[in-house]
Amino acid sequence: MGGSDEAVGLNRRTDLHLARKAWHLSAGLTGIGVFVFSGLDRVGSLTVLAILLTFSISMEVFRLRIPRLNHAVHRCLGPILREEERHRVSGVPYFIAAAFLVVLLFPRSIAVLSLLYLTLGDPAASLVGILYGHRSSRFSNGKSLIGALAGGGVSFLVSFPVLAAFGFHSNQQWILALIGGMTAGIAEVLPLKLDDNFVIPVASALSLWFGAMFFGISVV
Repeated sequence: MGGSDEAVGLNRRTDLHLARKAWHLSAGLTGIGVFVFSGLDRVGSLTVLAILLTFSISMEVFRLRIPRLNHAVHRCLGPILREEERHRVSGVPYFIAAAFLVVLLFPRSIAVLSLLYLTLGDPAASLVGILYGHRSSRFSNGKSLIGALAGGGVSFLVSFPVLAAFGFHSNQQWILALIGGMTAGIAEVLPLKLDDNFVIPVASALSLWFGAMFFGISVV
């Protein structure tokens, strides 16, 4: 059984892995869209996220304890799974757990921004890092400076339309976009054991919240 499991080829973190990036984008944007446009209040959103989190954790526990199930998951979801996730928890529960926390603890604008940084900034950092990381310095965790700059730059740029949609003034947009973009870029390369899917949105939400308080910006 172990041999057949190993026969299912999975991409590694250093591979381009476009299918995973496409899934990351579509899942993140769909989740954010539902959160923004579904009309659910905070309790409703948290209820949905709690159900999804419970399901994803249960699936991870079962697949890691039942080799036959793990093998079936690899066969079905191989295009979006990584080799490093073959015998350990995937990024999905971390993504949902981070979404639950930012929706629970922060205003809607900050929650949307922090999740958007993960949805758009993180794939951009990975793509640029894989393609051009050899041209820049690398950090202790193997990630590249150019990738972190790309992730932070994308996060900075996407901040403006979101902040404008929530009614923030131009100077407020610049302040929060700079804070959010820098935090998202730095979070990419922090030498932490936690998954990026958790670190990026939580760190970004915290920095945006404290930055708004420091500069006297009212957030909604």
